[in-house]
Order: sequence, then C-alpha cells, then structure tokens
Amino acid sequence: MAYQAEISRKNPGCFLFLVDQSESMEDPFGGGEAGRRKAEELATILNKLIHNLSIRCAKSDSIYDYFHVGVLGYSEESCKPALGGDLSGRSLVPISELANKPLRIEERVKKSDDGAGGVMDQTVKFPVWFDPYSKGGTPMCAALKEATKITQTWCQEHPNGFPPIV
Repeated sequence: MAYQAEISRKNPGCFLFLVDQSESMEDPFGGGEAGRRKAEELATILNKLIHNLSIRCAKSDSIYDYFHVGVLGYSEESCKPALGGDLSGRSLVPISELANKPLRIEERVKKSDDGAGGVMDQTVKFPVWFDPYSKGGTPMCAALKEATKITQTWCQEHPNGFPPIV
C-alpha cells in the first residue's frame, strides 16, 4: 500500500543530502568533461537539484515551504552543515529561504537544441548554494549518525509528515 501522507505547507517534506567531501572527491569524474573533478560534478548536480526543488515550490511570485532541505558535508574527521553564506551552520532550511539565499548567481553555458537538429550554446543564470570541497578522510558513519539526529528532531516536529528523504 502506498504511503498516504500529503506534502503541503502545513505538512512539509524533508530532504537531507549527505555529501562526501573527502580527498577522493578530487579524483577525475569518469565519462564527464575532461578535467572535471568528482567534487565539481557533485556541486553542479546538487545545485541543480536545489534549484529544481525551488522551482517546483514556486507559485506566482512566491515560493511555498513544501520542503525543508539540508546538506551535510563529511570529510576529514567531521560532519557538518555544508551550506554557506547566510545559511551557514544550519542543518535544515525551509525551501523558500534556501531559494532566496544562494551564495551567488553564475552565468554558465549549456547546450540547447537549435530547433533544426543541431545544438547551440546558451548562456543561463545558475544559482550556487554549494561549492566543491575535498579534503581528508571519509567519516561516513559520523554523517549517518548526524543525519539520524537531524531527522529524528524533524520527525518529532512534523509527526504527520512524509518520511524524510536522506
């Protein structure tokens, strides 16, 4: 039987991303762009995901808090919230606040269909919440323990909510 909890502003969902920031993330990403590191690819993917979540929660001129989102980075001997800027140190952030507080907006070039069977370069604005980082070991167990604490607290605050997605 499918889970019945509805995600709404009154009953938000929770996304908690655990991000490997160890030294191995400095390695090249296989099959990707020449010279791209795993940490760079991960940052791009995570930033796109946060942007897409923000878009899905937008109606008219507002972004509704259907989700709380967190990013935990683990490297060296620690695990800590990995969002920077105004969101630094926070484990979970309502999506409206996250959407409105990227670290910066970059201009990036992406390939687009030119309508005639070819491909053209298109410059797009790209919000960045998370930067690549790679150093030290991989304390994955510490990340899972911290994720447990964060999601337990979130579940106590939202007892009828959809189960957190980690």
